Amino acid sequence: MEEAGGLKKLMVLALLGNGPVQGRTRMMKLLFLAQDRARKRGIELDGGFEFIPYRFGPWSYEVLMVLEELQQEGLVVEEVEETSYGPRFRYFLTRRGREEAEKARQKLPPEIVEELDRVYREWAQRRLIELIAYIYKKYPDYAPA
Repeated sequence: MEEAGGLKKLMVLALLGNGPVQGRTRMMKLLFLAQDRARKRGIELDGGFEFIPYRFGPWSYEVLMVLEELQQEGLVVEEVEETSYGPRFRYFLTRRGREEAEKARQKLPPEIVEELDRVYREWAQRRLIELIAYIYKKYPDYAPA
């Protein structure tokens, strides 16, 4: 599991260890917030995600690549539901993925795990529009022009 993006994979697994994540946009924001909060606590994240400003705030193509790799490894399932607004994605761990998530939580610095857990508790079940509004307010450099 440790080829490219070891830290990134550990972060995604640890986040999903809390439960499913509804949507790519939400996944991006949760990882962005956890990573930013960990850095503000002085945790070095060499190999963390690179985010760019995008339509709904911070976006990282690396997150999509990691999710794809984890799916190919049989650790993550991506469900796609077609809606009138376009596809809606839902990500969750397989049984083997849950086992790997526990290992990931042990390998990561505890502060990163705390922040992943915290952002999941705060934002995983709230309306996406609230999360996006929070991101725009707190991180205006990532808001669309």
